[in-house]
Amino acid sequence: MIVNLRELGGYRGQDGKRVKDGLLFRSGNLSFPDEDLSRYLEPLALSVVFDLRSGDEAEREPYSLPDGIDYRHRPAVPSMEGEMRALNMAFPLPDQAEEGGYESLLLSIPPEALTTVAGFLPRFYSDMGENPKIFGDIIREILENGEKAVLFHCSAGKDRTGILAAMILSCLGVAEEDIRDNYLLSNHYRKEALERELQFLTQGITNPDIVAMIRDMLIVKEEYLEATFRHVRSYPHFDDYAKERLDLDSHELTALKERYLT
Repeated sequence: MIVNLRELGGYRGQDGKRVKDGLLFRSGNLSFPDEDLSRYLEPLALSVVFDLRSGDEAEREPYSLPDGIDYRHRPAVPSMEGEMRALNMAFPLPDQAEEGGYESLLLSIPPEALTTVAGFLPRFYSDMGENPKIFGDIIREILENGEKAVLFHCSAGKDRTGILAAMILSCLGVAEEDIRDNYLLSNHYRKEALERELQFLTQGITNPDIVAMIRDMLIVKEEYLEATFRHVRSYPHFDDYAKERLDLDSHELTALKERYLT
């Protein structure tokens, strides 16, 4: 099954209105055999899928969507693709590592490099808050798509996907507490995948600090979300941030609320 697949419907937005069900979906990777992916996606009645992964990630784990669903590759954080490439080489997921070669690879990483890796996600999230225009562009595409269901995803469906979800919900006037809860649900929906990944990535590792660092890379944390929303809070109101940083105008913000709130 698709990991971390869920929708944004049901949250309370502006003026007490509720986000409509069945229109805005988020998930992890869609790299499945064609028949399986078609079976998983059919109930969602999707019109468009937005792939937020980097070019390297999309090339490494491609997929084919069923007929009638438009594919749009929209790398979410192009400014950090170099760091992401280095990170993926240092910490491959189980199906990306050469057989028998992972343990020696990880143990060979210099301590100073591990320190750099440990600070990656706070930098990553801060960059998404400081340079979010790609999210605004995607939100505009979603709006232009009409009242048709869309799905957006990255590799784990927790970081880039989590921030796009947070931006959409913020545009709709959803309370920050509910946005945080939606974001943190990734730890619940990814629980089984997290344990598999953690077991693989920590095999042979006895240093508890390294184990903790790896776990922190695999989960979502409030402090990561805060690294993004520090930039949001530098504006008097989210709409001010949306206009300045997401490049969404008043008409588009109003149209989003009319389209997705009921």
